[in-house]
Amino acid sequence: MAEINFKTDTLASLYYGANATEQLHLNYFRENGTEAIQNDIIALDQRIANFQNAITDGAKVGNEDFPYDADFLKREFMEEVLALMLKSENYRNPGVSYNADGQYLLNGSVVNNFSDLTPDQQKSLLKSGPNEGGHTVYDMYSSWIDAVFAEGNKMKNNPGESVNVVTSISERTLPTANSPDVVYDRVATQKTGQVDANGNPIFRYFLIAKGAPISDINKLTVAGTLNGQAVDSTVATTGNGNTNSIYIEVDQNLQPLVNNAYGFEYNTVNLSPSMYLYYFIEARIRILRGQLNMKEAVTSEIRDDLAKANSAYADLEAQAGKTRAQSADGKTVNPDLSYETQNMDFFEATNATKGDMLYENNGNDDRQNYSEWGSSRSSLKAYIDRKSTQSQDAMLDYQTTLNRFNQAYEVLSKIQEKMDGLVKSQIRNVA
Repeated sequence: MAEINFKTDTLASLYYGANATEQLHLNYFRENGTEAIQNDIIALDQRIANFQNAITDGAKVGNEDFPYDADFLKREFMEEVLALMLKSENYRNPGVSYNADGQYLLNGSVVNNFSDLTPDQQKSLLKSGPNEGGHTVYDMYSSWIDAVFAEGNKMKNNPGESVNVVTSISERTLPTANSPDVVYDRVATQKTGQVDANGNPIFRYFLIAKGAPISDINKLTVAGTLNGQAVDSTVATTGNGNTNSIYIEVDQNLQPLVNNAYGFEYNTVNLSPSMYLYYFIEARIRILRGQLNMKEAVTSEIRDDLAKANSAYADLEAQAGKTRAQSADGKTVNPDLSYETQNMDFFEATNATKGDMLYENNGNDDRQNYSEWGSSRSSLKAYIDRKSTQSQDAMLDYQTTLNRFNQAYEVLSKIQEKMDGLVKSQIRNVA
């Protein structure tokens, strides 16, 4: 079983199981297959878990040829879960079997493509008895994948607090309902999210009574579930407490919007200009981190597809080598037949585009002659070439986002450098 550092206990519960029955079936699935199957499950689980820190919303929309958005990725992951269960007699429905030659059959017909099946049809390939566990494992993985994607998308909802940037002004006195002489010494600028006719952002302005608290910024570590190891970090405001302060809305010239208006008590988070910049740059960095993780995960998924395709291609060449173009006497064309391997079968079932096949299926069986192997070879090579091109494009896309990520850090570094220089110069002036 994979050791995964989850961001939340909810994700961990979905992965390990929330009750004894779920835990029993999930543990059995992960720990009672062959060593190769167990290793494949560990690798799959880690690939899925990586998306807890990836923003899938807004990613490039997937399609059959480029199945790497949230919907297609879930489909791909669930097909891999199904394949891993069907490799074991513990989960295969009696109608799904391997014949004497070790070929993969379903009710007498070859299963070429899991993408052609609905989730319910996929589950029908598994034993459905109350103690069989296949349906429980399938459903748990479906729920876990949804939760992983949802958790990753929370990174785009950043920052999580509404904050105002506050600057100092000359003190002025304005009346309130309770006092005729409240002193205001700062102004808060608040974003409205609206723009004027020229496309310029519209702000609201509030004078703040003297003595109102100004918040600070802290970097917070998300420890995760595995031995307290850090799995994420966020920024948050501190030091504001629950203190109400007196505000009065003004125009951009700092004049009350309503003559003789009274100030009102309100609790809000105010930041100095430098802390405001730091807060939002850190927020932008975290969003870019989530987008970058998505690009990295897509690149990794394409590499995984390529590795599996090359493994299937090696099997294809070995099997094709067992056939001849014609018999020794030259009288019979394509005299020999050889079978696709289990590795090839499951690669086609999980990687062929919906409504299509990767290998020649003449005769609706797993056997191919010399000419048919040539056709299958061409299809698989085309798949590999396409994925190789996609891998290069994905790396360029990743590099573009990485550059933006690094630029955000560079901006933050320059701001810190300028602030450090300003503080030091002020100390020298005081001295």
